[in-house]
Amino acid sequence: MMNEAVHHASTTYQQPSFNRIFSADIQRLVSEKRKEGVAATQISQHKARLRECTTQLRNLLASEKTASFKEYLENLDATSETNYSLWRAARNLKRPVEFKPPYAIQVEIGHEAIVKKVTCLLTT
Repeated sequence: MMNEAVHHASTTYQQPSFNRIFSADIQRLVSEKRKEGVAATQISQHKARLRECTTQLRNLLASEKTASFKEYLENLDATSETNYSLWRAARNLKRPVEFKPPYAIQVEIGHEAIVKKVTCLLTT
């Protein structure tokens, strides 16, 4: 009786459904990755295959995401009828971040310090 009261009083949560249609290549790679993931716990050869499947899947998903975003941008226009959808999309677009590994930053800092020391020595 207590369980029924709790069940009726609690709110239900439905996980949002994403009606995404993935290509056959992506579905094949996902199933292959799952299969290799189970086998990877036993043999190192399967670990290499799992890593390869993961990389292929990541690259394929990124290319499909880029293609769908490109198609979305191509369908936008900058007219008042569409509330300037092209301008709004461009404004909200994330800019790519240039990655600098820590070693390269240290090398540049070290290089600048060396140049300053040399110029200091040459001027005195």
